[in-house]
Amino acid sequence: MKTCCNSKTENLSLKKLALALSPKALPSTCSLVIKPDKDSNPVRAKSRIVVLGNFEDRYYTKSQRYAPVLKYSSLRLLCSNAVNNKRILQQGDCKNAFCHARLPDDDLTVVRPPIGDPEYNNDTYWLLNKTLYGLRRSPHHWYNMFTAALRDMGLQSSLHDPCLFSGVVKPNTSPQTSTPLTSGSATVDHLPISPQNPSQSTPSLIHVGIYLDDFVFHSTDPAQEQLFMEELKKPVVVDIMGPVDWFLGTAFTWKRVMKTATYPSFSLNLRSRNTPLTASQSIDSNMFRI
Repeated sequence: MKTCCNSKTENLSLKKLALALSPKALPSTCSLVIKPDKDSNPVRAKSRIVVLGNFEDRYYTKSQRYAPVLKYSSLRLLCSNAVNNKRILQQGDCKNAFCHARLPDDDLTVVRPPIGDPEYNNDTYWLLNKTLYGLRRSPHHWYNMFTAALRDMGLQSSLHDPCLFSGVVKPNTSPQTSTPLTSGSATVDHLPISPQNPSQSTPSLIHVGIYLDDFVFHSTDPAQEQLFMEELKKPVVVDIMGPVDWFLGTAFTWKRVMKTATYPSFSLNLRSRNTPLTASQSIDSNMFRI
């Protein structure tokens, strides 16, 4: 737990306060989770500090706390489009997602270390600079930050699903900002020419679906996928997991199948579909040989 606290301090997620008087601080706890795979086998153990957000006395409207997630129909659309383009849907995960977004300047949140932490009994408190797991608005702040990063790349969200993005990735040289975006604030511009091939008239699009800290993506251009992964690693810590195998409670199995057909068999099939044969008719396959 001490290592976890030190890493958050080094990442400027919180500032330690040594106070003689106990402020009105939110309690926290240390949560231990075992992550399973699609076969329910344990993959890794995770430990994180979680704020008990149910003790927050501030009132937030639904729009201030709401964070949309990817629709299941959009996931099926992404999968179908990837198969149609003979591509494999890729999967990624953002590490410690709710610890990246910065809190607003007027949102002062003080947290007491969890029981068992060496600083619990030392009159030490944490003034949060960034969100933590458990806060009511953490999903909302993370969604704004993540979607802002995608828009900075040149991607645009769908009108039917705010978690479905597509576009052409462009290198981003400006520093990442986490300015909250409201619905309808994005403008649809013309798609730029792909930097990998400036002469092409129809650049390859990349399609991305996000579900909190998990995301899937694919493109017909491998260079677009590589550029997307490189640009996304700038604002957040990302783990690219390869072909998707478990997402939204659905297990995926990917296989490449090569289908071949000889010229005579193809011709026979085409002829039989256009002119159905009767019982007394037959076709000599030698007439189709070249």
